[in-house]
Amino acid sequence: MNIARALRTADGTFAGVISTGLPVAVVLDAFGQLALGTQGFAALVGTDDGHLRAALGSAIAGTPSLGSDISIADTPMFRTMRRSWAVPWTGTSPVDAVRRIHVFHAIPGYDLAVVVAMQDQEAMAPAIRWRRQALLLAASLTVLLFSLAALLAAGAHRARRRDARIAADRAALAASGAELEAARAEAAAKAERLEATLGGMIDGVSMIDADLRLVEWNARFPEIAGIPPEILRVGLPMEELLRAQVATGQFGRLADGEAEVQRRMARLRVAPYGVTQR
Repeated sequence: MNIARALRTADGTFAGVISTGLPVAVVLDAFGQLALGTQGFAALVGTDDGHLRAALGSAIAGTPSLGSDISIADTPMFRTMRRSWAVPWTGTSPVDAVRRIHVFHAIPGYDLAVVVAMQDQEAMAPAIRWRRQALLLAASLTVLLFSLAALLAAGAHRARRRDARIAADRAALAASGAELEAARAEAAAKAERLEATLGGMIDGVSMIDADLRLVEWNARFPEIAGIPPEILRVGLPMEELLRAQVATGQFGRLADGEAEVQRRMARLRVAPYGVTQR
């Protein structure tokens, strides 16, 4: 027997199916605990289509399951069972020609019913005990089926919570992406304004980062700083700029050009802004 529950997303669209199966052997084990006598019969019947889901008893010569392709929908027993669940019915069982007393029990919430039957003579003596066993079997199957349904419901709940978390993560990611695009556009606009400003200046301007590496300069900078324009590149260390100026004589005659470079670098590291005239 298979039980399935459909999963739905937050907007109601189909998101898959969780299913679980109950082996027919489990039902037959429960049936096998009954003392049905030499001509007993027990079955699990689909009340919507009249098909036997499982059956056990001398009528089927020990066969553990009749399968779901055998229908008893057109038999007197099934018609009587559909009319009244509470009243026992005496008549010929649908799987053979044996006359028995039949008791029915509908399983709440499912299109299934339990049928337990005994031959007339065997049923009269232990009738009270037999009825109790039939009800116990029905109750056991009910608990078993409800347990399966509870497992399915728990799985569906976990799936819904997971889908909700995924949807929240996607929304947060979309919001972050929108903020990133806005920041990127703003940075690009500022970069364009900065480039336009630098390009319009008559002074030589360069910018360095916190590691004292070149990040930006305008067209007038190489000429005014006395640096060959072909050596300029983003990330060029400030030491290389100073060495180029030493080489072009921007600091006058020097006995030790490298010492002058290091002196100026040391001053830049401790006093990152100021005015130098030459």
